[in-house]
Amino acid sequence: MLFQTNFSHSNYLSNYDLITKYNLKSTHLTPKIKNITIDFSLASFLKAYDFNKLSTNDKEIQIKAFLFFYFLNGSIPFINNKVISSIKGLDKMPESNSALKIKISSSSLINQFLISFFVENWSRVIKEELKPLSKIVPVTSLPLLFNLKLSCPASSLFEADTFLTNTITSINSKEFFISLNFLIEKSTKQNSINSLSLIKNLPLFWING
Repeated sequence: MLFQTNFSHSNYLSNYDLITKYNLKSTHLTPKIKNITIDFSLASFLKAYDFNKLSTNDKEIQIKAFLFFYFLNGSIPFINNKVISSIKGLDKMPESNSALKIKISSSSLINQFLISFFVENWSRVIKEELKPLSKIVPVTSLPLLFNLKLSCPASSLFEADTFLTNTITSINSKEFFISLNFLIEKSTKQNSINSLSLIKNLPLFWING
């Protein structure tokens, strides 16, 4: 509750700062995080798994990956499945290149995630030497949208590291990478403003400097 209260205060200060700095007439013109996507592939999960003889087709791998994602997010992930061609000359089932993904769209859940990442897990993020503002990708078809992408080891997230350490002990949390994607929208008033500058004004992103 205290974190939520502080976040609301930070959000208010952020909007005020943005309105003043960029001469905006309304809070509706400030940049917004439209959604956060969290995903990982079974190949990434398997790569960190101790038993390398298993494949992404093995039920053990699929079930453990699904349970991990459900525990991490508290909801059933979307499963995107693609099939990789079988190795030529070998009588082997083609491996699947499945990815588990969830998209957070509601403002309350987005705020909860930001608090978790930038406050509760920030010491771990620093320890892993992650750079949350390092990869900004514009959405070419929609000039007012851009993505902030980050690949982070499971060890940088307390809940993920704890679950893997205590439940799926055969996974090395430092070698298992989870992808985060923040989709951010800016207004036409900010179209000429550097995207990095806008992100640094969003609540809690300023912690990154």
